Amino acid sequence: MNQKFLTLKNFFGAYLNQDFDLEFGAADDAINAFIHQADENERLLAASEIEQLIATTLDEEQLRTFIFNELGCCYFYPSEWDGGIAWLKHIRSLLLK
Repeated sequence: MNQKFLTLKNFFGAYLNQDFDLEFGAADDAINAFIHQADENERLLAASEIEQLIATTLDEEQLRTFIFNELGCCYFYPSEWDGGIAWLKHIRSLLLK
């Protein structure tokens, strides 16, 4: 399944890696850094992959495992968000501004 989400894997690995807080501060700062550094095609691909991920039948635990283990995200979104879907929708909205 993760071959389908290569843009997200690259995004999370580069911007929400284990040092994101040292490099960017907050998660939204890392997301905004991606937005400003990526071209429009990359941003649209990331938004599309988020839509595809939201459309899967993964429950919250499976989604969390996929985001952390398969996509390499090191930001622990459950500490600030009600769930993965809400957080992913937030990212998508930032990408599509």
